Amino acid sequence: GEEINPGNKIKTTTPGSASINISAPGMDENKNKGRVAKRRTAASSDALTKTRARVIAATTGTDNDSADLTNNIAANKNEYSSAGKVKINIAPGTTDSSGEKTTTPDSNTIVKKDSLPPKKVIPPVPSEKEKEEKEKSWMLAAGLSVFHPLAVDGEPAVPYNRYGRKGGVADYIPAAYFRLYRTKKWFAHIEFRYGAPQSVKPFDYKQEIVDSNQQQLRSVFQLNKTYYHQVPLSFNYYVLPGLSVGAGVIYNHFVGAVSRQEVYVVATQDTLLSSTVVRDTEAGKYIKNHFQWSAEAQYQWRRLTLGARYSRDINPYIKYTDVLTGAALEKKAKAFNIFLRYELWRSKKWGGNR
Repeated sequence: GEEINPGNKIKTTTPGSASINISAPGMDENKNKGRVAKRRTAASSDALTKTRARVIAATTGTDNDSADLTNNIAANKNEYSSAGKVKINIAPGTTDSSGEKTTTPDSNTIVKKDSLPPKKVIPPVPSEKEKEEKEKSWMLAAGLSVFHPLAVDGEPAVPYNRYGRKGGVADYIPAAYFRLYRTKKWFAHIEFRYGAPQSVKPFDYKQEIVDSNQQQLRSVFQLNKTYYHQVPLSFNYYVLPGLSVGAGVIYNHFVGAVSRQEVYVVATQDTLLSSTVVRDTEAGKYIKNHFQWSAEAQYQWRRLTLGARYSRDINPYIKYTDVLTGAALEKKAKAFNIFLRYELWRSKKWGGNR
């Protein structure tokens, strides 16, 4: 029950070993009996044995019973100094906190078990089926497009807008588009173009004769450009990453035209009186609604898309009477446009394994 030499310290000399100084009961440094000397020798011996057992248990981290500890102490190498001090070496065959033996039976030292380095977390590799499901996911997108027409049949550049005024800025009103993506496979595209210009090869399609101040005036109208509200719808397939080709139809609703009006004085030889650019909204000769087929190719890089579209009328866009022969005629148009698109919004994917 009485604590023996509470001031003793445990000193570690080598890895896995400890050196412990314990004063023998009843003896001081001069081998003289002190106040503890009155205890019986047997009791002192038992206390020393139990103290050794507790020290070994605390040092090795084991929780053996008294019998095991006593046997363990018996295997220890005990060395008594002349001053009545004991040097205790931790017995071989002890275990660490994980329960694994850290020394060999013949070893006098404890080898500390090094902790294993942390394992790197490797993300699971998706299977072919998971990749296929991911490619089958759906997605919506929306953005703006700007078109620029190029001549395909000798159409001249007309520097007038749909209002008959000089300046072509109004011809570049951005178009709004929406897309439905089948990720990495194909997408469906629909857009709305407000007042889209359609260049044409000039031709005379109408004339008017007016009597004025005892002379006859003849006005001839030459068509230069038409304007439509367009709704293109196309289906596009990816042939390479980012590169797609597609085909579709375009609905056209006529909203106006730009014509050159030439006024002649009728005589033996007609004389040109004036030539002006006018806005023609007469829908009598124009087909109010007509369709075109289209083919396009485009390359998409992140949010930007650069492409080209060729379109041609399925049905005529105008029916008129030839001003010279009086024959009934009709015409179909074709167009080639390059475009630049920017994607403003894209939804989250749904369907498949995202």
